[in-house]
Amino acid sequence: MINFARRDNHLRELMDDPHCDRTKLMRTYRQFRWINRVVASWKSIFTSNLLRSIKPGGTITLLDVGCGLLDNGIYLHELAASHGYQLEVTGIDPSDTVAEMLTNHSLPSYFSYRQCYLHDIREAGETFDIVISNHLLHHLAEEQLTLVFGDLQRVTGRIALMNDLRRSMFSWAGFGIATLPLRWYSFLSIDGMRSIRRSYRPAEIREILATLPDSDGIWTVRKVFPFRMVVEFRKNECQDHEHSTDNFPRTGILA
Repeated sequence: MINFARRDNHLRELMDDPHCDRTKLMRTYRQFRWINRVVASWKSIFTSNLLRSIKPGGTITLLDVGCGLLDNGIYLHELAASHGYQLEVTGIDPSDTVAEMLTNHSLPSYFSYRQCYLHDIREAGETFDIVISNHLLHHLAEEQLTLVFGDLQRVTGRIALMNDLRRSMFSWAGFGIATLPLRWYSFLSIDGMRSIRRSYRPAEIREILATLPDSDGIWTVRKVFPFRMVVEFRKNECQDHEHSTDNFPRTGILA
């Protein structure tokens, strides 16, 4: 029987195998667009955690880490535009498959893509108003998370939102049943179930954040429906009323 009390950090996803079926791999990337719209809860996360704290007007820069085919960047650009915001989106992803698929598509003027890692952005000294990631954290071991969180503090100008799965037997079983028809068509079903087993719980993320040196911002970790969590880093000068220094210290981790 599978033990969900601990994350299975030895489990590997099929699409991470360099010798995996290429047709299934491309199908999986294309399916991310609709699966993220259904389960990722970006609309509520983006509007409640971000738009309330940034005034409309001017261009806001957004970095999408592990962007895939830029589906989330496109969606957030649409959401922001509907609220009177203009996003300029940069997506980064080290995957050769992503680079090949994006090369075959013309991107809108407000999008750009680079085949690189987050630490490359940090070393270049670049910063972005907003930094996001979707389903990145569960791919990383604890020591890798420490490095990514450190890089995140350096490249974030205002706020970072890392949206990921939250390990649960119910989400694992539910996702497996819901995606069963796709099990032989792509890697989405099997890899999704493996991702849930590899994912962290909020308490585990807080333990990792507690090892970071003090920064000029506030880390928060909270649950999001359904079976998700958001790890947020907000620079001190961008604290809104809810996270003001009247209520919380200027550095630390909030539940």
